[in-house]
This record gives sequence, C-alpha cells and structure tokens, in this order.
Amino acid sequence: FNINARNAIIWTIKNLDKENINYLKSLPYTYKEDRLLFVHAAPSYPESWKYVFSAITAKEELEVFNEQVCFIGHTHAPVIYYKNAETFDKSGMYHFEEQMKYLVNVGSVGQPRDGDNRLCFCVYDTNEQNLEFIRLNYDIKVTSEKIISRGLPPFLAERLINGY
Repeated sequence: FNINARNAIIWTIKNLDKENINYLKSLPYTYKEDRLLFVHAAPSYPESWKYVFSAITAKEELEVFNEQVCFIGHTHAPVIYYKNAETFDKSGMYHFEEQMKYLVNVGSVGQPRDGDNRLCFCVYDTNEQNLEFIRLNYDIKVTSEKIISRGLPPFLAERLINGY
C-alpha cells in the first residue's frame, strides 16, 4: 500500500471494535448467487489486491469465471467490460445480453476515482438484465473536513474533491 492507504487502514483498525473486526474477517472473498459473482478485486485472485484497470486485464479476467456477470470494485472507477470492448459511460442504463459475459466495476460511494466526484453505485435488475449506474451529489466539503479532523491524511480529503 501507499503510505496514505496504509495510514487509513491503521486508523480504521484502531476505530473498529472487536465485534466489527471479527465480522469483517468472517466474510468470504467471493459471493455467488444464480448467474452472478461478487468479488472485491479480480475474479482470478479474489483474496488479492489485483487491479482490473484496462481492457487487456479485463479480457483475461472474463475468462476465469463461469457466471454471466461478475461485479468488482477496488479501482473505484465504474466501467462495464465485455468481449474485447468496454464502455466508459459513467451513468445510464445498459441491457445485458443473455449469452454474453460481463465484468462490472460498480464504482464507489466513498471514494470515486474516475474524475467525477459524485458517489457512484449500480443497480442490476436480474429479471430484465438491466444495469444502471447511479451518480449522486453529497456534501464533499463536510466529508473532507471530517477526514482531516480525525487525523487521516489530507490527501484522502483532496481525493474526494477531485474525484481521483
């Protein structure tokens, strides 16, 4: 980790109680339901911090899971990868084709890193096979001030303002 991420993790550990820490430790690295797979980073190595940043990496990752859709996070940048193509639209509705596989980075409600400082998440309708990215404003100034007042690295507050 970089020093800012490391300091944030140390701060978080110090501010969680044992019950919360034990709960987090009990969670699996993957979750599967029907034709959906959920992982934090890359499906090829879910217990790692491997990033899926590019279409090249995404193409490799699309080969390692059997489900129709794999939802990931980690990079905090919303994107949908499929076949050899990718879409960079950060909002809107998408329809998923039945026989196609998708790798979806859901974005981030806490630290978007795609140049848009609004929070981002997605909603997936399993019946209609539609996915929608939702972008919402929130009080970034108050959130940034809380980060700094709690002794966390100022870079983390600046990152929220810039969306990177």
